[in-house]
Amino acid sequence: MVNDSTCGCGIDADEADIETAGVRSHRVAPWGPRPFLCATLLAASSLAFGFLGCKSDELCSSNECEPAGVGDAGSGGDSGKEPSGGTHAGAGPQAACLGKQPSPTSGGPCGCSADCDEGELCASEVETGAPGGICVRTCDVDPCPAGRGCVQLNAEATVCQILCQGAQDCGPGRVCQDLFPPLKPGDSLYCTPFCQSDDDCPALGHCDAYTGLCGDFGKHPGDGITGAPCASPNDCKSGACLPPEQTPGGSCFGNCSLSKQGCPDGAVCDLADADYGFCVPGCKQDDDCRDGYACAHAYDVKAFECRAGGRIGAACTSADDCADGDCIVSKDYPGGYCTAHCSLDAPCPDDKLCSDDVDGRCLAHCATPQDCRAGYECVNVVDVGGSVCWPKGL
Repeated sequence: MVNDSTCGCGIDADEADIETAGVRSHRVAPWGPRPFLCATLLAASSLAFGFLGCKSDELCSSNECEPAGVGDAGSGGDSGKEPSGGTHAGAGPQAACLGKQPSPTSGGPCGCSADCDEGELCASEVETGAPGGICVRTCDVDPCPAGRGCVQLNAEATVCQILCQGAQDCGPGRVCQDLFPPLKPGDSLYCTPFCQSDDDCPALGHCDAYTGLCGDFGKHPGDGITGAPCASPNDCKSGACLPPEQTPGGSCFGNCSLSKQGCPDGAVCDLADADYGFCVPGCKQDDDCRDGYACAHAYDVKAFECRAGGRIGAACTSADDCADGDCIVSKDYPGGYCTAHCSLDAPCPDDKLCSDDVDGRCLAHCATPQDCRAGYECVNVVDVGGSVCWPKGL
């Protein structure tokens, strides 16, 4: 940090209420869920226009003003100077013009400011880590061009972003999301810089899947991978933690594109709003998950994820007790029975068996009677193809 200026995303995150297929998961992420989406735009804006108290040769990084190019892959050019093709503070990739892009260019890719429309400046990938670079246009005075919406990053910073309805409207290195409050009624979804693969980073060649930034610009506050226990965002590589008061032991999560599935650690992108989702730990069976979590069907994709709640075969009194949101409450099932719907198209986790190929229920697999809880016995069911924990006497 080179001065006393601070900067950052001053908009508090909203609650993430997800309701899919009748299963409601109420999750609150008080320190996110968009730490790096906002940081990417702030870095681009501060470098291009000197927003937020940062000088023209500084960018906003982790809520502090730092010299441009402090990252190992960064460069020290001043994007507010027309156009040099990029300068560099040391060895490494150089910012290079792409050629004039089709108008309107705001929110789109660029290598230097000559690629952008008049009145815009380029925050290149080499200078900021924004995938593909981004043409930055403010909207505090003049309105955005057609097809763009004005978003408020904090009390001082507004930028024009490409409007979208879904992933198909956004190019490489962009995710369609609605987590920034619109300044115009009717605007809600924007294509925001966020890489999901190395292909999204043509200049630097590497995408940090935890931050959505290219190269080494994204800072990892902690060491926790996706799904690791956490008490605060400083415990997680992604800088995002669902705290212990919301989920057992806390859980590190990240952000992602549902359509591109670019999560790290073998994690699954799920719980999406538009194309913008959350990275959650993937699994094939319960043993892949921490204590207090079960391997359950993902909401938005054909995959399994570790989710807090009872495992298949566990006792339950309501759907809220079960990770997959399905509880059999019946006198025939002592203490209730956590389960999940299954079929050939939606199989059970590897350590469970499906009662029917068309409209079945996942049942707890067993090898010995000791594998089943009180009131249940290990029974070989021919139609299921193995032994399952079954209510005694049923």
